[in-house]
Amino acid sequence: MLTELCGKAAELLGFCSDWRPVDELSPNLPMVIFVAPPVDYFTPGGEPIESAAMDVRARFKGAK
Repeated sequence: MLTELCGKAAELLGFCSDWRPVDELSPNLPMVIFVAPPVDYFTPGGEPIESAAMDVRARFKGAK
């Protein structure tokens, strides 16, 4: 579903003429970012980060 969303947006923006092969034709654009409220988490190195240290939490779909 996320690939279809990215693909159709890429097609509308002119990055590709057909949304289906978007991962090959436009792997990084458009970038889809999910924004959510802050939460406590641990970095990959194990360091704790408190939710009070951030304003929002964001995740994005990177290239394959």
